[in-house]
Amino acid sequence: MPYPASKSWKKANEIKTEAIHGKEMDDAFKASGLERDQGLGKAIALAYDGPPDADALATHLEGEYGYIRSGEPHPLADQITLAQAQLDSVAATAGSAPFVTPWDEELAKAEAVGDYDKALNMKGAQLGQMFRP
Repeated sequence: MPYPASKSWKKANEIKTEAIHGKEMDDAFKASGLERDQGLGKAIALAYDGPPDADALATHLEGEYGYIRSGEPHPLADQITLAQAQLDSVAATAGSAPFVTPWDEELAKAEAVGDYDKALNMKGAQLGQMFRP
């Protein structure tokens, strides 16, 4: 029968192992001239499931992507970094400002004052527009 303390020790050991693995993986990516959390490195980190070793990562990069560390960045690294920054920017602002049309405002006013005839006519007209070719 396992002791309750052994569960917490096991969980703490797993967390520590993950942290060490993450640090080793960061070091392997840096040795290859990539950052694991941005640009080309981020894309490769999502697909790479090998050991956290610089040589193993270099072999994987060369075999899968034709990437050989030459002291200068990969030709696509700047484009990927820029595109990732743009995606992150869009993701951060997505849904931040609702799109309200004058039709929406007019419908809200009609419903607020209880003019249900106008509200239903507006909704019906909008439905009719949706089904017209």
